[in-house]
Parts: sequence; C-alpha cells; structure tokens
Amino acid sequence: MTVSTTSVSALPLGGTNDFFNLLTSSVWAQNGWTFNKAQPVESLTGRFDIGVYAPFIFLTNPNPETVGAEIQVLYNPGAGLDPVGSNVHFIQRVVNNHAYTITLQGVIKQPPGTPDDKIDTLLEQTQPGFIDPQKPTFNPFYDTYGRVIRPPADQRILFVDTPSRDDIYYNNKNWSAELYLAEVKDPINNPTQVTIYNGISWGWKSIFTPPKITKKFSDSYTADSRGNWSEKVR
Repeated sequence: MTVSTTSVSALPLGGTNDFFNLLTSSVWAQNGWTFNKAQPVESLTGRFDIGVYAPFIFLTNPNPETVGAEIQVLYNPGAGLDPVGSNVHFIQRVVNNHAYTITLQGVIKQPPGTPDDKIDTLLEQTQPGFIDPQKPTFNPFYDTYGRVIRPPADQRILFVDTPSRDDIYYNNKNWSAELYLAEVKDPINNPTQVTIYNGISWGWKSIFTPPKITKKFSDSYTADSRGNWSEKVR
C-alpha cells in the first residue's frame, strides 16, 4: 500500500470553471445566494503558506484501516486590499472516487468507487430549514464546521483538513480539492453575496498492490490415495 500527496498548484482568481459552475448551480444559489469572481485588481498579494502536507496510513485495530492526508494552510494576507476579518472564509471543492457524506451525527459512507464532486460542507449546511442556535449554517463555507483557526489579534487564518477513506484493499483512492479564499463584503446589507479570490489545488491518492503469489499450492503438490502429500515431479 502506498499513499502520496499531489503537487500543490495555484488556482485562478475567482476559481476554475468547474468550481464556479458547481457554486452557481448549488442549493445556495437556488435559494438566493450570489457568487462573484474577484476583479483582477483584487488578486491577493499575500500568501498561502503550507505548514504541513503529508500522507498517512492507519492500520491499527479496532478502528477501520484508513488512508488519507493532512494539510495545514496559513492564509497570510498582504498589506493593502487583501481581505481580512471574520467575514473571510474558505470554500473547498472536493472530487473523489469514494463518496462520503459528513453530517453532525457522523459519516454516511457510499461503496468504494462511488464518484463525488461537491462543495465540502456538512450535510446540514445544504438544508435551508436546519437551525443551529450557535451559528448560521446555510452557507458553502468550510469553516462553519471545518477546522479553521483564527489567532487572536492576528489577521492570518489557518486552514486544516485531514480527509481519509477506509476499504483500502483492492480499492485505489483518488481525492483532490480546490481551496479558495472567499469573502462576504457587506454582511449587513448583502449577507449572501460572496466574492471568490485566489486558491490552491491539493490532494492525495492511494495504490494497493496485491501480494505476489510465486507458487500455487494446487499446482505444486498432489495427494495419494492415503492422503499423503508430496511435491509433483516436473
């Protein structure tokens, strides 16, 4: 079993066409949300610093054997017009060949080989009628429930993700993501209008190699009428 991460690449301002089409046809867009690509003059001058980016394999019982990767991305805004503050978010598109649906109650797993292409949120974030008394939830933002750290008195934002999959034997995994910075510029008057900035792509894959069988038992040995086994003479 081998697990490896893919190369991190810069993504265009405003997102790829596939990402943007996914957003503009989403349940949020169908319920009044609008998504805009940032203008060229708004291209980020800061950095996405990758602090941790590593594959992993967990083979310990009693937990299911899993493969995956961890990434930690620090958004370090540049001086000037780069967006900062509590209205800055992450939106992530995930494409993979073993669909998981994450809910507040747990994970709904589809069979290996089930394709998935979605905005990375909890299921509850796609339900207009769901109410969490602690926060607004009907939105496409990863950081509503995903792990994002906003240090006090610091404009930087740390994004953390550790996707994994089980059923690892005889089922190769391909998992990729597009991660973008997003902003609600006018949360008072237009709380459902989102601007998409630059982003990065990342991901991981696993390959299972079955053990090689050098000699078949049935081809190498034979039994006599008394049940005694002996090696065949070729």
